[in-house]
Amino acid sequence: MNIIRILIIVILMTGSIFSFAQDCKYEIGVDGGPGVRLVYGLLNTQVKQYSLAYIGGSAGVSFQYNIDKIFSVKTAISYDIKGAEESVVLVDQYGIMDPALMFHINLNYLTLPVLVKASFGKKIKFFINAGPYLSVLLKEENKFPYAYPWTDMTNSYKPIDFGIQAGLGISIPIKKRFDITLEDRTSIGLIDIRKNSIPADGHFKTFSSALFFGFNYKFGKTKTTTKSS
Repeated sequence: MNIIRILIIVILMTGSIFSFAQDCKYEIGVDGGPGVRLVYGLLNTQVKQYSLAYIGGSAGVSFQYNIDKIFSVKTAISYDIKGAEESVVLVDQYGIMDPALMFHINLNYLTLPVLVKASFGKKIKFFINAGPYLSVLLKEENKFPYAYPWTDMTNSYKPIDFGIQAGLGISIPIKKRFDITLEDRTSIGLIDIRKNSIPADGHFKTFSSALFFGFNYKFGKTKTTTKSS
């Protein structure tokens, strides 16, 4: 997977990067951005043949606790739009086929990840993070384009999605207590999100890869930065 290759590259890079002195113990921020969303499944013929990448999005607020100069724990609460597109052909009452249409599957989640984060660098910092996430389904809708209305299919899906999340990025300071971040973040669902799954029909799981832009505020002095005169 792309995320594994990226993590290997970052780990190799850290051998030549000096660690930084963490000034603040806590960070709060906002982040979000566009990304590619899709569903994947083992042995699921429909998923393999028809599901296509779908442009979704995510936005939320985050909180970070800095353990020391390298490691920290980060969590967030965010609104995620996941799903997929399927290329389908409709047949009317006269047996005439319509051109292929894009059928949209929108999965709207409230997501809470818990990530372990490692940062390297001086003023400009490179970081990697990884950990589990839990998502609560708010609503699921299906829609054909143009004249076809949205169809609420929330009851066909489980209320919870669970998986792993990993990312890598860069943090650039603006002032002493502010910074902006750019992160490539990937989320991989580990459970079948359909309520009435048939074992022979395989799995139906979520996947997303997004580019996140963030703005953070740092506060609370660490003990490691205190110096005697």
